[in-house]
Amino acid sequence: MFSVRTAALVLAAATAVAPITAAYSAVEARGELPSVKAWSAVAGMSARQVVDLAGSLPAGVSDAGTPWCDANAEIHGALDAEYGETLVVSKRDGLRLWGSDEMGTWTMVLERADGSSCVVASGIGYHDGTDPSAIFRSAGLSS
Repeated sequence: MFSVRTAALVLAAATAVAPITAAYSAVEARGELPSVKAWSAVAGMSARQVVDLAGSLPAGVSDAGTPWCDANAEIHGALDAEYGETLVVSKRDGLRLWGSDEMGTWTMVLERADGSSCVVASGIGYHDGTDPSAIFRSAGLSS
């Protein structure tokens, strides 16, 4: 039996959701994408400081206050499996940008000569077609 109270609750719920759905649809229709946001891989340090630290760490070191460093295959596999990220661009200084259009995430990795990599920054706002230089700038790693 459909009561007046049930009808009022359904109407209230529909009224509350309609503006949110309309706002989301308007943003989606205009093709607006979230802005790029960046975070350093080590709290209290800039991404540039993390790159400098990662470049000087001995292989296999990954403690609190240091970036996650591991074999290239381990880092690459985790970015793919956990975030659906693929390699977007490689720079000569060893920085690699990985991104996922599906998740909207990106990760900056420093590949080192010893066959290991360190995560130095990550963020949101990635989509296919994002200018990589915008992400490097957002992370404070533009050259």
